[in-house]
Amino acid sequence: MHKYFNMVDLQTELLPIISDYKNGKVERSHRLAANLLRKFPSSVELLNLCGVIKRDLKMFSEALEHFKKIIQLKPNYIAAYVNMGTLLVEVGQFEDALKCFLIAMKIDRDDPDVHYNLGNLNLQQGKTNDAIASYKS
Repeated sequence: MHKYFNMVDLQTELLPIISDYKNGKVERSHRLAANLLRKFPSSVELLNLCGVIKRDLKMFSEALEHFKKIIQLKPNYIAAYVNMGTLLVEVGQFEDALKCFLIAMKIDRDDPDVHYNLGNLNLQQGKTNDAIASYKS
């Protein structure tokens, strides 16, 4: 099958999973995403979605593995670094989270998600001035 058709299939199948996730049906979206991942194991978009879902389900080590796999497949995929950073903040690994956000900033210095999450990290560490600077960026 042509690669283009596979991408269309993937996008079509992602829509209900994303809808379920946004509507709070996290367990269902997890199940559907895991099944779809068997069909598209190298899709960075799907791996990212699976990682975010697993992070929300507190399946931190599995989520981290998804983000690491994305970085292997597509090293400049900024969402992997941002989502990995937010996971690391959640588990208290602030130094590693900072590294993720700094790499993300090298990829796109103007990405608002990077600045927002860096601000949250600084705020959580009591670095109020740094947080304000990140939020203003």
